Amino acid sequence: MANITNGKIQFNVSSAKDFRATMAIWHIFDFECKDYAKKYSNIIKGYKDIIARNAESIEKQNFVTHDKAWFEADSADMETRIEDARKEFASWKESHAESVKKSEKLFSKTLYKSYVASLSEADGAWRSSAYTEALATLLEDNGLVPTWDTLDELYHTVAFRASTGTVSAKTGKHTMALTESAWRKVLMGRLCDLMGDVLPTYKFQHIIAKKAKSAK
Repeated sequence: MANITNGKIQFNVSSAKDFRATMAIWHIFDFECKDYAKKYSNIIKGYKDIIARNAESIEKQNFVTHDKAWFEADSADMETRIEDARKEFASWKESHAESVKKSEKLFSKTLYKSYVASLSEADGAWRSSAYTEALATLLEDNGLVPTWDTLDELYHTVAFRASTGTVSAKTGKHTMALTESAWRKVLMGRLCDLMGDVLPTYKFQHIIAKKAKSAK
């Protein structure tokens, strides 16, 4: 059983150096992924807008500047570019998969199952929850001293989400547990937020090391 103390976790302890570095790498990936997703979304939207304008020109037989064959060929080219953009984004994500796999492994399926089970627990029972104990063990195993204040934050960070129509029809409930990937992302994000000023130091160290490696 983990040794849980009062107060907030001290994330800057030397024993948690590897944990901080691992979380910093995930933190960088998460923000970069959002930036790239927005970039490629805008690119694809631009191509789709061109396809829509070409279709409109064909429908209205607006062939003043170009004939029908040209508009069709241009749309086909845009479709190819859309597919290329999607492949490029997928390739970028794949190239970073190994660097984030270590952090995601910390938040295991067993821990996720503890979270799902905790949703059925009575209000106020979080201190005696198996999920709280599992979170404490996760922190302790990674060089941190788990504390009640921080565990309270983590336990209550991830709760329910709205049920889909299909699930509501089957269960009669309006809410359901987050998916494993969504739960992991929220929990990891909250941990990064709680690390505060400690995280940027490791984030920038990773960026500098990455740039130095690529410059060789």
